[in-house]
Amino acid sequence: MTNNIGVGQPGDVDRGLYMQRLLNPNATRSLYYVVCGNPTPKARVRFFKRHLWTPSAKKEGALASILKTHNLGKPFPSNVAVGCMFFRQDFRRVDVDNMLKFVLDAATKAGMWEDDNQVTSVFSSVHYDKKNPRTLLVVCDHESTLIRGSATAIDCVE
Repeated sequence: MTNNIGVGQPGDVDRGLYMQRLLNPNATRSLYYVVCGNPTPKARVRFFKRHLWTPSAKKEGALASILKTHNLGKPFPSNVAVGCMFFRQDFRRVDVDNMLKFVLDAATKAGMWEDDNQVTSVFSSVHYDKKNPRTLLVVCDHESTLIRGSATAIDCVE
């Protein structure tokens, strides 16, 4: 999943638009990415010689730098909706939530938003594509009654 941003396969733009309409049909800002390569799940933390180690941390950092390079504009200031379609090259059993966590953590590191608690809507699915493994990622603003982010910060009054 750490290869590069690509143009995708036939139908990927339609899939991205479909996700964006599901997440927020009235979005004022949306970003669309195709990340080439087999999607990577977020690995659990392991102990090694009295140290904590996350096996997927290096790949997560690589994805973060790719997203940072291609991020258009400022971070989302408020609620965010994220949609991912994962196209895997094998039938290995992988939890979709671990793949989603991997993408969300990388996008947070890339500065797409300030904190992942701003993500108030998600859509994700897993598919098989042996020849063209990839991840379709759609990020857009999201309207919710639960307001998050710096754009809506309220000072505490004593």
